[in-house]
Amino acid sequence: MTALFYTPRHVKAQLVELNKLLEHEECDQFHLKELIKEIATDRILKLAIVADKDTNIILDGEHRFNALKKLGCKKIPVIYIDYNSPSIEV
Repeated sequence: MTALFYTPRHVKAQLVELNKLLEHEECDQFHLKELIKEIATDRILKLAIVADKDTNIILDGEHRFNALKKLGCKKIPVIYIDYNSPSIEV
């Protein structure tokens, strides 16, 4: 499946192979099923995944990652951030 994605102009996303990203949370199966339907119907991913630039751990977008994986996508749009940066607040 090919899906379009949108990111704001000041943010640079890149297409990354799904198998390079590392998960750290479990998915809510109901939410995952709904998201898969939405992406398959709209054929667009509205938000890129956010991952740590050093570890490739997904920081935001676990459900989006799993939805695209189930839809057969090989690459996913990722915005990398430096999780250890003092400008990052958790």
